[in-house]
Amino acid sequence: MNRYKIIFSLIILSFILNSCAMLEEAGLWKKPQVKVSSLKITSLNFEKIDLNIEIDVTNSNPYPIVAGKLDYSLKIHENEIFSGIQDKSINLESQKTVKVTFPVSIMFNKIFSAVSESKNQDIIKYNFSGGIRIDMPGGGQIRIPFSATDEIPVPKVPNIKVEGLKIEQINLFSAAMKLGIKVNNPNSFKINLKKYNYIFELNNNQIGSGSSDSGFSIEPKSQQLIEFPFNVSFANAGIALYKILTSDSSPDYLFKIEGEAGTGLDFFESFPLKKEKKGKINLIR
Repeated sequence: MNRYKIIFSLIILSFILNSCAMLEEAGLWKKPQVKVSSLKITSLNFEKIDLNIEIDVTNSNPYPIVAGKLDYSLKIHENEIFSGIQDKSINLESQKTVKVTFPVSIMFNKIFSAVSESKNQDIIKYNFSGGIRIDMPGGGQIRIPFSATDEIPVPKVPNIKVEGLKIEQINLFSAAMKLGIKVNNPNSFKINLKKYNYIFELNNNQIGSGSSDSGFSIEPKSQQLIEFPFNVSFANAGIALYKILTSDSSPDYLFKIEGEAGTGLDFFESFPLKKEKKGKINLIR
């Protein structure tokens, strides 16, 4: 843009602003009110969060006006996650409020790539801002800005740790054992494991399996020890298992659990929980 175009643009802008001021002083024009009226989470899972953002545009003038292009952006720690333009005219009736709705879907991997430290946070603050252009009486446009800040939770998948296998009773015919599994909930909300099934193996020998429809709950930022009881008959399992349980070695284990979990949050639907752990296990006598 050359010097003359810049000067011309400044003259036009000055004219619009002065016209606006004169109309306001004369009581012929009131600047429309624009505000973010609602920031609501509609859905949340470990991959993404869905928001419903509403903007209220109020025309306090005694005559209808037209709103034009609307620009918007969402930022986290000054990093722009997305932005856009809605180039659609909105007719604003006299003394009426129009709601403009933005359904927004944000992938967590996009947030983490833009703001790496957010991955370890429980809550992320974000800012939604932009502006809407309003047609002035007599020609020209003004841009009215809007801005609002809110928070979104960062969900984390619960993890499990195999604590050990306690042999409570053993003889030549059978063994009674308890497998200790520690379940950790790293979230700021409760996790409910509604129902599940599991399998446990020692040195490729399945010694226990089962299911439950009652489940269990883990409080926010806490861990809980869950014990799985097994009763094994050596007549069915074989002498090899007896030798494993009576030796001083640490056998290989495989533990699988699969179930359906929930959070108690209205916007976080049930999610499948599937974990598999394997390695060496300590036999506790």
